[in-house]
Amino acid sequence: MQLRSLSCVLLLYIATGMLDAQQIRLLCGASSAGVNSKLSVVNAASYDFSSGYMQPLVYTLVSNLVQWRGNVWEVKGFYSTTNIAFHALASQTASAAVPGTYIVGEVTSVTGPAGGTFSFWEQGAKRPTYSYPVGTTPAPHRFDVTDIARGGGLPYGDPAGTIPGRRFTVDKPGSYVVGFTLIDTSTNSNTFGSMHAPSDPVMVKFQAPFPIGLSRIAVTNDGVTLTLNQGALKNVVVETSPNLLAPVWTTVAGPFASAPIGDDSRTLVINNQPSLLSRFYRVRGTAP
Repeated sequence: MQLRSLSCVLLLYIATGMLDAQQIRLLCGASSAGVNSKLSVVNAASYDFSSGYMQPLVYTLVSNLVQWRGNVWEVKGFYSTTNIAFHALASQTASAAVPGTYIVGEVTSVTGPAGGTFSFWEQGAKRPTYSYPVGTTPAPHRFDVTDIARGGGLPYGDPAGTIPGRRFTVDKPGSYVVGFTLIDTSTNSNTFGSMHAPSDPVMVKFQAPFPIGLSRIAVTNDGVTLTLNQGALKNVVVETSPNLLAPVWTTVAGPFASAPIGDDSRTLVINNQPSLLSRFYRVRGTAP
């Protein structure tokens, strides 16, 4: 007898690190006072990857990427953070760029796991504004840091600005190091060029943890084939129940030893009783 419905699947994803970390600001100014000096992320020493700083990325399921096709159910998502903001210092602030400067940011390098993509989402975007595949030369896309609404870019205009709501995302787990460079696009110097030279890149490390959960379920006669992402964790079990609210669930697979980083998925074939019309599955960590 064929299993008639798979009413619900419980998924659990564990992201290590500071999931609710306070937003940090990369302070954008100049390396020294005066025209022609380099722009600078003046607090780069605290957030460059050489300092040991790491920005965690949290796995997010996307409702329109959860798909049921025929007898196969798949879940997709991405890792994201909104905890980094570029903040251009006001002109009267120490280390600020000179008036008339218009600061933009640019992704100038991306390293990470093979096949991964780092993306930048502008405020309110429904899809990535710019995407940067690992192993390729980033396209010269630029995003505003100075706020044009405050007069930024005008002669003697204040270079200040913070534009909230941006996201940085990746689509594969692993470590990414992204180089950000600041550029002055104004034409307000005496030679009608920029007020400042481009900054040295600040290299920010993003960490996307390996998820734990069920990412694929294929329904067959009297059974299912599950794809389990174990997240390199020990003592993970798969449990089942015909009732979502049941106080006791039955372990049908595991506990499993930790899986190697980078190869953390396994396929399980689970037999169901022919009389069952529905079946629920969940992944649970147990005490060591």
